[in-house]
Amino acid sequence: MFKAQFYSANPGLDRILISVCNKQFDLTLAMENSAQIGEEQFDKVKDFAKQFVAAFDVREGGTHVAVVSYGSSPVVHVRFNSYSGPVLNTRTITDDIDEIAFRSESPVSSSSALTEVLNTVYADGNGARNGINKVTDIQLFPLFQQFSCIFFGMGTLLS
Repeated sequence: MFKAQFYSANPGLDRILISVCNKQFDLTLAMENSAQIGEEQFDKVKDFAKQFVAAFDVREGGTHVAVVSYGSSPVVHVRFNSYSGPVLNTRTITDDIDEIAFRSESPVSSSSALTEVLNTVYADGNGARNGINKVTDIQLFPLFQQFSCIFFGMGTLLS
């Protein structure tokens, strides 16, 4: 399982993550997709993203997932309201992540990805739910190599 695989050195954090991952979230994955990381590393980013999604309870009454990739400009691949009912599940989201093609764009603009998340993904009409915690996982290449992810929630920072 994802939590044990990546956090086994810190059992206390394991317990926190198990508790957190079973709650409702509107979770956005923002994945770097650029010439800077290359296609091989991008495939690793996608593999990590799929494992990360699998740690959450993705379903209608659980966590909803949006997926954004970014190079010189962001692309929204999945919105919170892209799926509902029985097709809103981990398998559907991970299949969508698999379908994201590598783009060899430069330069990288993580700030444009954050702007897209705030202005588009979390905008009215795109499925973000009122009263549900919003979390964004930004996968930055130099940090990804060391397995450091940054989680931004509304007023909360977890690492």
